[in-house]
Amino acid sequence: MTDNWLDHLQPSLTDVVPTSTGQHIAVAVWPGSGPTFVFAPGLTSNNRNIAGVAAALKGAATVVALDLRGRGNSSKPPAGSYGMQAHAQDVLAVMDALGIEQAVVGGHSMGAYVTTAVAVAAPERCLGLAMIDGGVLLSAPGLPDADTLLELTLKPVLDRLDETFPSIDAYRDHLAASPYFELGPIAEEYLRYDLGLVAGGLRPKCARTAAVEDWRDLIDNPLTVSRLSEVRCPVLAVAAEEGIGHGQPAVLGAPQLVRLHELLPEAEVVSVPSTTHHSITLSDDGALATSRALSDFLARVSSAAVGAG
Repeated sequence: MTDNWLDHLQPSLTDVVPTSTGQHIAVAVWPGSGPTFVFAPGLTSNNRNIAGVAAALKGAATVVALDLRGRGNSSKPPAGSYGMQAHAQDVLAVMDALGIEQAVVGGHSMGAYVTTAVAVAAPERCLGLAMIDGGVLLSAPGLPDADTLLELTLKPVLDRLDETFPSIDAYRDHLAASPYFELGPIAEEYLRYDLGLVAGGLRPKCARTAAVEDWRDLIDNPLTVSRLSEVRCPVLAVAAEEGIGHGQPAVLGAPQLVRLHELLPEAEVVSVPSTTHHSITLSDDGALATSRALSDFLARVSSAAVGAG
């Protein structure tokens, strides 16, 4: 019988790690025999965002995925506790707690900015940086302010965080009706983990306060744009062909990739055809293609580190 990689979406280990930053950070671990890949998910996402990629790696790396503070089963501190730098410190604290001296760090969407902050704050800990459809933000005059942009682009996402669903089926139907979400085995693993019990039913575990505050930090903090120029480790950018939805501008489109190569000429770019911002990790084809790009990158970075040692 042939082993089906989709049978390994659930992590072998889950834990809640108390950190020196005072947070309790939930982690999911898919063990492997190769290098360690430490992963940060996106704005309202959770550690199962990388489940398909981790399963498709088939043990070529140990994958350690976090629920960032304010998400999943991690601590949900009050307003004023968020931002890329705070998340970066949590990533490093988790690495400390788990005895991970060095790793390839990476993330999807907002998580790419988080791990860019990790690579700048602790370059000696980062063998490489893998940015999955995120990490390159272009600042341009005339753009609306952060709150207006949030209202224009992500209002349905934020509204979902405040909604109580009577069942998993109701949540699945809600996501299936979204133009941004495609159901399948990986998405099913993601959405089941995404829900927590509340009075009257089930609700996504991401705190709205966390999402709003982190969005403002992304858009309004000049460091979001400038950090990338300070990265000194090898960089991989995995780019979806389309944007948040089909037919929308790509998050890592041509302007962003031009800027990436202006700042980091040796950065590697892998484009994943027929994927959107979400399906690049949550669909079967997207996860397989992303895992291949990541596996090649991990092997090269790990080999270079051994040679340097």
